[in-house]
Amino acid sequence: MNKNPPASLRDDDDFSMTSNAIVERDARASSLAVRDAEILEQKLKAIASVSLASERAGIDVQGSQAGAGSGEFHKYRAQRAKERARIEAMESEAREEEVRKERERKASAAASANESKTAKNRAKRAKRKAKLAMKRGAKKRVKVDGDGGGKDEVGDDDDGDDDDGGDDLD
Repeated sequence: MNKNPPASLRDDDDFSMTSNAIVERDARASSLAVRDAEILEQKLKAIASVSLASERAGIDVQGSQAGAGSGEFHKYRAQRAKERARIEAMESEAREEEVRKERERKASAAASANESKTAKNRAKRAKRKAKLAMKRGAKKRVKVDGDGGGKDEVGDDDDGDDDDGGDDLD
């Protein structure tokens, strides 16, 4: 007897796989199917976006070259005029935005310069006022000391109250 079984009953690669190998093969096949589906989805999205862009831009209109019908030239001219107007509007908006930013920058610089000048003048006034108060205080001391009364100027503010430190409400 022949110990070798017929070819149809022999262990082929497909039949000799264990259950783990079959599961692994099915997992690989399903991951490839998912990847292929994702690629197909991306391609369909790209095609859809291109077709939408071409419809919006009016790419299907023929130009002014030979072979265009008599009505196509007017469509072409209208589409060109519309595109020119759109580009002009965008450029105009960009120029206006640039002018607005420049104006804001200049206004900010002017406000900063004005604030620094005001602070400088405020400091000058305070210095002048302190100097004047010091000068007045020295004259009063001289005048008070010159009376011979011996009264010292310190604490005398010439406002008519008795300077007890509190407010007189009565």
